[in-house]
Amino acid sequence: MKTEQLTTRRVLSICMALAMAAPLAAQGTATQQEQQLKNKVQDFETMLVNAVRHGATAFAQKAANQIPPNVQLTSDDPLAIGLVPPTPDGGMTFVVVVPPIRQFVALWLYQQSPRGLRNVGSASGALPDPMDKSPVINTEAPAMFNPDLEYSKAVVEALVDTMLDNSAVLPLKESEWLTVAAFDAVGPTPGAVNSPYGHTTYLSIKGEYLFQLRQGKITRDEARKLIVLKQL
Repeated sequence: MKTEQLTTRRVLSICMALAMAAPLAAQGTATQQEQQLKNKVQDFETMLVNAVRHGATAFAQKAANQIPPNVQLTSDDPLAIGLVPPTPDGGMTFVVVVPPIRQFVALWLYQQSPRGLRNVGSASGALPDPMDKSPVINTEAPAMFNPDLEYSKAVVEALVDTMLDNSAVLPLKESEWLTVAAFDAVGPTPGAVNSPYGHTTYLSIKGEYLFQLRQGKITRDEARKLIVLKQL
């Protein structure tokens, strides 16, 4: 009897241990999944930061003959933060803070234009909002060289390329949306989304279109046209 009781107690102890270990193991798996997701989001954040830098470099190369030598284009570094809301709709949103062109560099570039500053800003030399026009929709050349507009176009184009080329790293479902919200780090409260001192550009594309692009079912140009652009 004692042997049977000991055996029964051991079996019960093992069963209780297994029962307690199951949720702990599940917690460990969930934590591991969360860490993997965090790592993927951080990877894409880095890609978006590099995209902003690439856009700035592309703009600097385009205006190389007008930018003073050995002058840094911006005074701040870009920043990207990924958000994965725990909602049934899912999806991912990345907020990208785009550093503006340094004020004296923008003024210098405006002055290099044939029309100078006569039709730009105010008498005090105030410059227009860097993203006051759609850098994707408005593809026509401005009447005069607008450094802020050209810089914004180059950055947005680089962000679009990153969304199309590098979003495979994200565990995005076909029914979910990938959104990149890019805005200027200007004004008394830099980084405030939809602040009155800056302009926010939203780029969104559905996961199914990204899958179709990777599978070769649609072309790159077709995928670009499927990106929803909004500016607020």
